[in-house]
Amino acid sequence: MAPPLLVPSRSRRRNALAAAVATLSLAAASLTLLPMAGGAAGAATPGPGANLSPAASAASFAEPPTATRPMYRYWMPLAFTDDDVIRSQIQQLSEAGAGGIEVVPFYVPGAGHQDNAFLADYGWGTPEWAHKMEVITDQAAKYGLIVDQNLGPQYPPTVPTLNSFNQPEAEQQLIYGREFNAAGTSRTGMLPATLTAPPSVTTKLCRDAAVGDTTVGVAALSGLAAGDVITIGTAGEAEKVEVVKLGNRLAACGDLTVKPLVKPHANAAAVVNVATVKRIGTVIAQCEDECGAGTTGPIKLDPESVKDVTDQVTQDGQLDHTFSQGNGHPWVVIDFKQTASGLIAQRGGYTATQPNYVVDHWSTGGATIQADFWDENILTPQVRANLEKIGGGAIFEDSLELGETQKWTTDLMSQFEDLRGYDLTTRLPALAGAGIQGTHAPAFEIEGVGPQVREDYRQTMSDLYNTRYVRTMQSWAQGHGLNFRAQSYGTPISTPEASAEAGIPEGESLNFGSPNPLGAEQDYRAVSTGAHVTGKNIVSVECCANFQGGYRSTVSGPNVAGQYGDGGDGSNLAGKYGQGLVDSIHKAYAGGVNQLVWHGFPYRDAPAGVGTAGRDGQWPGYNPWDIFGALNASENFGPRLPSWPDYAALNDSLGRTQLALRQGRATLDLAVYYEDLGLIGSSVSPQQATQHMLGTDSATSKAGYTYGYLAPGLIKDPAVKADPDGGIFGSKADYDALILNDQKTMSTASAKRLLQLAKQGLRIYVVGEAPSRRRAPKQTRPSFGAS
Repeated sequence: MAPPLLVPSRSRRRNALAAAVATLSLAAASLTLLPMAGGAAGAATPGPGANLSPAASAASFAEPPTATRPMYRYWMPLAFTDDDVIRSQIQQLSEAGAGGIEVVPFYVPGAGHQDNAFLADYGWGTPEWAHKMEVITDQAAKYGLIVDQNLGPQYPPTVPTLNSFNQPEAEQQLIYGREFNAAGTSRTGMLPATLTAPPSVTTKLCRDAAVGDTTVGVAALSGLAAGDVITIGTAGEAEKVEVVKLGNRLAACGDLTVKPLVKPHANAAAVVNVATVKRIGTVIAQCEDECGAGTTGPIKLDPESVKDVTDQVTQDGQLDHTFSQGNGHPWVVIDFKQTASGLIAQRGGYTATQPNYVVDHWSTGGATIQADFWDENILTPQVRANLEKIGGGAIFEDSLELGETQKWTTDLMSQFEDLRGYDLTTRLPALAGAGIQGTHAPAFEIEGVGPQVREDYRQTMSDLYNTRYVRTMQSWAQGHGLNFRAQSYGTPISTPEASAEAGIPEGESLNFGSPNPLGAEQDYRAVSTGAHVTGKNIVSVECCANFQGGYRSTVSGPNVAGQYGDGGDGSNLAGKYGQGLVDSIHKAYAGGVNQLVWHGFPYRDAPAGVGTAGRDGQWPGYNPWDIFGALNASENFGPRLPSWPDYAALNDSLGRTQLALRQGRATLDLAVYYEDLGLIGSSVSPQQATQHMLGTDSATSKAGYTYGYLAPGLIKDPAVKADPDGGIFGSKADYDALILNDQKTMSTASAKRLLQLAKQGLRIYVVGEAPSRRRAPKQTRPSFGAS
């Protein structure tokens, strides 16, 4: 346990601060323990989850309460489990000093275990899965453990009812087609096809179909849903027909009810379902130089030539247009469309309605389709009663690892105009090809406009995720006496603002520290700031996952960062990338974390002899992460781990630390202005070109000064005012001053707001170059690293 840091008085801190700023350095994290205004209200006989911040006393320090003890991520092979084994493992966790579990499903290895017939009985969201949750919550209540549950069957999240990419709740993407035309010429006919094809699902007929038939037999109903328009047959024999209803998904030849056929089709004829597309806008622009389909790099467009011609496009997608001579260079027609991303949660094998598509994280619909499924299928009356006995819990969503498609949502154009104040249509070329982060080199560039458009796109996506998705999920969870625990990073997101919306914000040791030249503490501080300024007292960490390190972790020793594929043959203790667990935990605590979730505790058994040793149920036992063929994301805590007997004492110690860290409220010396929509590390969105975070090796950090990363959205409310002594958030985080750390860029709205706060008396220090222009993102290459 790290020694406590003594925090000097505000006046003493202020004098030392001036010297620290002169060395251009700013700080490491600690907590000041201040008395709370009042205790948390609870039921007459509250369970452990009713008060996650119990009062410290000699008795509670000697025997830390359940609520402050570490939790374990509990990996289950779906509902293909034995109730008594579950009960015995929950008892084992209690005896090992755990405070709770987070239930996470994995698919079941072995032939037939990913088939719909098996999943109809044992898949996620089935009555059998709900029964397992009843067993888990009942046993946890008996042992006084908290139960959190993974939001979906895996991550990214989905639900069995989201089984067609044409459903409005499915994740969307931006695609485009382009065509080059010589100056002074004309074009007619259909607009160019998109460079990225919409996603599709292909199956085949399993019996002949006649003219007039309204029921056809297909080999697989997966990926089809009522309302889809499918194509049966090819070439001259093809016809499009609307799906009315699906039959039994488990049948070898499933019945598909459709509108009456107008053509006959033979057995084995192709059946194709293509995602619907919606035209967003069509623009024309003239290149500033010679350009064409073979031009590499961003093609510069004449800003004055960009024109919206959407209203000239016919309903069937044709455009007739004559191009002026202009500067003599070619003109380009760019047709933008929205369609489903087609992203599937992991690889399937979790539900009988597979494939299930990832939800739209930028709409309320993406949240409500999940909430509705939970209410109807997982939160049974018995589960709810058991959770009430426990006193709470959380629904957990992992980090947003959403592939590479450029994200969109149905009403983004109108939302963009409302939030950013201008119509996006004629600026769309600057987004073409910018990728999931909005930072890849675009296909087209509009000088003086493009970088700001991409940053505004990133900001809009962040705003919609935070206010539409996270806020909706937390509201729903809270309605059940639960919290939404979320790792809000991976796409363009203001993590501090997202943390203010979530019930429990969370970070992780693997991606935050793999690698991170500034120290993993910096990302944790971004996560914890939103909680600190909104009065939330729990900040969580997923710890201590490590690639290539199964059964080789050590409690002591250093945490050596690394990602899968970076090397290390495992010949040395802990491999190339060692996971000194306590070292990793202390970094999280230094960044403001006070809840540890161990990664993880596997179910005891799984089918053996169905894969490579160590990747199924063979000795030393079920290892869920090896199912995917990766070398593992350890550790596999439990009785099979040689050091397991030590964990009761370790969890006691960590429980005491977390008890202390949850007393009062976190107060910090400084707030560092942080408008970045990314973090530093792996599987996170990029930061701005100039670094605004502070390293753990700065002089101020070594002197013991503390800080958080304050996002502009956290101070935009006029009700947030400077404190009389020159600080801000005095009743919560109690910052002494705001620091602009080499903040060369800033939005106009933020600049005006900071000026307003400065006039109220807020103490602002400028380190390095002062803001002189509007912000824009750092351009990056597409990333295909570890997820």
